[in-house]
Amino acid sequence: MIVIKRNRIIVICLAVLFATAGYLNFSYKSEDKAETARETVGEIHLVENTPEDYFESAKLEREISRAEVQETLANIIEDENSETQSKIMAEEEKIKVAKQSDDEIKLENIIKAKGYEDAVLFISDGKADAVIKSQNMTSEEATAIAGIITEQTGIPVSEITVTGRE
Repeated sequence: MIVIKRNRIIVICLAVLFATAGYLNFSYKSEDKAETARETVGEIHLVENTPEDYFESAKLEREISRAEVQETLANIIEDENSETQSKIMAEEEKIKVAKQSDDEIKLENIIKAKGYEDAVLFISDGKADAVIKSQNMTSEEATAIAGIITEQTGIPVSEITVTGRE
């Protein structure tokens, strides 16, 4: 009985660890790119501004992170030495990750259909972060986007962050 509980805790911790690592990796890489894109020439500061790259790279990094999580969960499921309860929990987590990915893609498309050029969403542990390609996002627009996310996922507005980015 103790082994099953310990395996359950290990599977949950691994899933949370991978999701957190992927998100932090995404956050730190985007900050590093901004820092390395600056060059100083005398008193002139040149800043590389490629907004499309942000959204494309964010989505790519998110998908890579999710693929790693799915692979780890698949390894637990396929491992003959894994306890039955651990395999069941890994299967449930695998389904949860797939649903989150599906929700993110669906919401990005809905937001684009509302007239925004691009969007990237991160859904994890009952929270959602949305970065919307918009020069001057108003609080009303952010609230409307949060409402869409709540309607589609059931995540409360208080757990949703909407950020505008060029």
